[in-house]
Amino acid sequence: MSHLLPLSRVAKLVGQPRHTLQEMIRSGTLATFDGMVELDELLRAFPEVKWDDDAEFRRVTEIKDKALPNGCVSARCRTRTCWWPRLNELGDDYAAPRPCCCTMGM
Repeated sequence: MSHLLPLSRVAKLVGQPRHTLQEMIRSGTLATFDGMVELDELLRAFPEVKWDDDAEFRRVTEIKDKALPNGCVSARCRTRTCWWPRLNELGDDYAAPRPCCCTMGM
């Protein structure tokens, strides 16, 4: 599965303005899909970019880790014992009372 990045994030990662990337897209140098650039395509088009800062990779990993319930080793885990606690946790969070503008005197 390839990672798709928005053009604005790609511009930050490679240190180029968006209009430069848009010109590359128009000329066919950089391939996109719905305004998103695949990570493999980005590496192909910008081989000279140093990827020392792995903040994007850490961000994606953190999102994936939060999406999986504790104790679940794989996203393909479809057992009830694996997903039921996470579903209950999300339901409780969604149903928790929150202040609204009517009760705050606005």
